[in-house]
Amino acid sequence: MGNRSALILSASTPPATDQTLSFAFEGNNFVPLFWFAAFPAEAVEGWEAVWHAHLAAMERQEGYPDTTLWTPWPEARERLAALAAYLNQMHRKPGWAPLFHNWHNALLTLAEARQAQWLGMELREIFAFHEDPAAMVSDTLAGIGLWQGIPELPTPEHPRELSGDPSDSITATYFSAEPEPPARAGFRFRRLKLNDWLMIPAMAVIVLGVWIYTQSLALTALALAVVAFGFYRHVKS
Repeated sequence: MGNRSALILSASTPPATDQTLSFAFEGNNFVPLFWFAAFPAEAVEGWEAVWHAHLAAMERQEGYPDTTLWTPWPEARERLAALAAYLNQMHRKPGWAPLFHNWHNALLTLAEARQAQWLGMELREIFAFHEDPAAMVSDTLAGIGLWQGIPELPTPEHPRELSGDPSDSITATYFSAEPEPPARAGFRFRRLKLNDWLMIPAMAVIVLGVWIYTQSLALTALALAVVAFGFYRHVKS
């Protein structure tokens, strides 16, 4: 099982914790790094006090306050779009860039389908890996700060190490496709155009001319092989 984290969307303003929530992705014993790219450091202001209130409520066995880290979805969407645009402009993309684009597109599709207004990170169970609320805040700010530049992330063995596990049928479709098989070796030719077809009678004239001039089967066969190879190179894709 493990300690779960969740990236969630809320269709209500302010964000709610009822049926208006939509889980987009989940993590198991960690917080996927792509999630932090959607949040600003300002979102963490005052969050440490929330965690202190949460711990106090646990001791008193009272109802827990909402510890989810929230940011408005329209602002998160702009931050992610800016990062995606930057990656598209790079001459040399990081190895994880295609994984980010896939995760980003999945999140956009789900947010539109659910009419999202807020994006949240539910990290209540992840708190168990921290000594106190200050350590939780520090690690969260470090994750957000990672995206102030373009981090040198290694390409993971599985994309979910960075994106998390999809928790909705919409996002799951982006991660269910099998990799395309490598193209089979062989010859492929592009579709012939009119100019390509006109080359054939011209080549025939050349070969016929060689035969008439030399009366040599060997030279004529050589001429045929040369023009045929030239035509093959011309139309091969």
